[in-house]
Amino acid sequence: MISLGMEKLQPKNMIKNKRLSHSISQISWSKIVDMIKYKADWYDKLVIQVDRFFPSSKLCNNCGYKHEDLTLDIRSWNLSRMRSSP
Repeated sequence: MISLGMEKLQPKNMIKNKRLSHSISQISWSKIVDMIKYKADWYDKLVIQVDRFFPSSKLCNNCGYKHEDLTLDIRSWNLSRMRSSP
């Protein structure tokens, strides 16, 4: 069974971003989540909601290694390159 991981978002905090606030306030986040769960159930898939502090971007999806000092300017990283650097 294939699963889908979704972060539990905080729309109240996201609305504080002045550039995105109008677009975010127009969307019903709970309705979107419900629709995704409905479609996943329809296709016999699993939806997992993870906490917003779960370090998914810092984890290697192959071995689970956690890259502790990952900054926001790094969009992708290669585990073999990280382990070989001093």
